[in-house]
Amino acid sequence: MADIANRRSAKLYMVSDASGSMKLSVVAEENPFSMAMLLSEECFILDNGAARKIFVWKGKDANPQERKAAMKNAEAFIQQMNYPANTQVQSIYETIPRDNELC
Repeated sequence: MADIANRRSAKLYMVSDASGSMKLSVVAEENPFSMAMLLSEECFILDNGAARKIFVWKGKDANPQERKAAMKNAEAFIQQMNYPANTQVQSIYETIPRDNELC
């Protein structure tokens, strides 16, 4: 039951400066999340702080400012949401599969 509650409390955010200024916007309020939601040109934060985990997904074509802002926002979530200080932030980088690899 706890796992189900934790999955439902997770939220997906996009970090982007495509509008001319850095913005954090909600992509999905609850699970399930789809890989199709992730864009190579952007960074995303999966906030699952209730389970003491925050994931930062960095698209292969995201610019350095977005990558840095995504990490800063993930760390700020811990304080803003009053998550425990030992909440983990994990970076995940989009990779390009080689021709002989499965996606």
